[in-house]
Amino acid sequence: MKAVATGQPNVAWDEAGNLVLVTREGQVRLTKTAPLPASAAHPQGLRAGMQIDLSNDAGRLHLVDGRRFTVTLACARFNGEWRAPTARNPLVRMSPEGIQQTRPGCDVGPGSPAFIANQTLTGDMQAVVDPNGERVLIVGDFGVLSGRVVR
Repeated sequence: MKAVATGQPNVAWDEAGNLVLVTREGQVRLTKTAPLPASAAHPQGLRAGMQIDLSNDAGRLHLVDGRRFTVTLACARFNGEWRAPTARNPLVRMSPEGIQQTRPGCDVGPGSPAFIANQTLTGDMQAVVDPNGERVLIVGDFGVLSGRVVR
C-alpha cells in the first residue's frame, strides 16, 4: 500500500464509483463509506480558510486565504503559496517555502515528517473532498497526504 501511495499514483474511479490509486507497483481501491455516491466527491472542494489535520502526524494544513497556506507540525512549520482548482484547471498548485524549526533539536532533514510534507505539497496535485466534507485526499507528483477537515 505504501509503494502505491508514494509511487506517484494516478487517480481514477472504477465502475462501482470507488476511488482507485494506480501505479506500476499496483493499485489501492478506496471503498466509499459515505451515504452519498463517490461521484458526489468535490474535486474542487479545497477553499480558502479550510484547515485539515493531516494523517500520519503530518501536521495541520491551513489554507489561509486564496493565495497563502501554512503547515504546522509538532516542531516545525512552513508556509507557501497555493492556487485553488477551477473548472478550467482542476489541479491545485502548491509552492512551499523553506521549513522553519519551531523547537531546538527538531529534525527537518530528509525523511522527517516536515521534509516529507513539504515535498508532497510541491507542484500540481489533485485534491478531493469527500461528499460529507470531512475527509481530504491530496495526490501529487511527490506523494499522497490525507486528512480530516477541522470544524
